[in-house]
Amino acid sequence: MSRTAAAPTLFRVLCQERRWTTWETFAIHFDKAASAAMLGQPLRRPRPVTVARRTFDRWFTGTWCGLPRPDTYRVLEQLFGFAAEELFRPAPAVLRPAAVPAGPEQIRSAQSIEARWATSRLSLTAAAGRGGDTWELDGRRVFDGTSLAIHLQVADARGSSARLPVTEPDQGLPT
Repeated sequence: MSRTAAAPTLFRVLCQERRWTTWETFAIHFDKAASAAMLGQPLRRPRPVTVARRTFDRWFTGTWCGLPRPDTYRVLEQLFGFAAEELFRPAPAVLRPAAVPAGPEQIRSAQSIEARWATSRLSLTAAAGRGGDTWELDGRRVFDGTSLAIHLQVADARGSSARLPVTEPDQGLPT
C-alpha cells in the first residue's frame, strides 16, 4: 500500500483514538493542557491560548500547512507528547484504531518501520507493552506477503547494546 497525499496526519489519528473528533471535545482537553503549560511559565505574563473551531477543522482534515504559534506549539506538545512538526505529518499506517491510545514509543516505532520498509504496515492495536500488534510485509512480485504478530517493547539503548525489561511470557497479552 503506497502512501497518498490523503493519508491522515498523526494529529488526526491521535484525536480519533482519544475520541476528540469534535472541536468542542478537543477544546476542553486543549484548555486544560494550556492551563498546565502556562503554569510552567511563571516569568511570563499568562496569555490565553485557544484554538478556533476553523483551526481545529483544518488540523483535523489535514488541510492546514505550517506550524502553530509558539504558545500553541507548546500546548500541543504537552497534550500529545509530540512536536508539532510530527503531529502535522502523515501518521504511520494504522489498520485498526486502538482500543487504548498508542503511546509515543509505539508511534515512533511505526514511523521508523515505515521509513525503513516502505512496503510494510504496522497495525497498532493495543496500548504500549500490551502486545497484539501486527506487522504486514508486502511480498511484492518476488513472494507472497505475510503478517507477523509482534510485541513492541521499549528498550534502554546503551552504546551498541539494548536492554529489555524482563517480563512473563504471557504478561499483557490478550486472552
